[in-house]
Amino acid sequence: MQTVLFVTCALLLLSIAIVDARIGMIPDFLNVPFFLFALLYGCFFGSSVVLPVLIGGGFFAIQWLLSQGKWVGSGDIILAAGIGAFVGDVLLLVIALGVAYALGSVAAVVLLVRKQKTIEQRMVFGPFLAAGALVSFVGGERILEYF
Repeated sequence: MQTVLFVTCALLLLSIAIVDARIGMIPDFLNVPFFLFALLYGCFFGSSVVLPVLIGGGFFAIQWLLSQGKWVGSGDIILAAGIGAFVGDVLLLVIALGVAYALGSVAAVVLLVRKQKTIEQRMVFGPFLAAGALVSFVGGERILEYF
């Protein structure tokens, strides 16, 4: 059951990343199942889900409220809450978000330098959140050993 839930979550994350990169939004028909499967995974195999879900979703909800939806979309809120459930630990969530922001920053700089984007243009964040989640899930414990 653990492998089935992990593969399901990983495939949904991959789908979310691809769709967000292509159309610039995370559809609920992918995001809600990811959240639910991640919640199942976290409840059965994680150490805790409540706090990581609240922190992940809350962090992006605050950004959404402060920017009136200009910095992040509502799909990012659900995705981050699901990532919190999926990794099942606050420190692993911090790693996932740190990796996502690091990758997103590097990509933004490259796109700006190449003049493929301007500072005013928006950039999707779902692919970076998905990558951060998978990095944290697979290697987060090893990363924590260094700190």
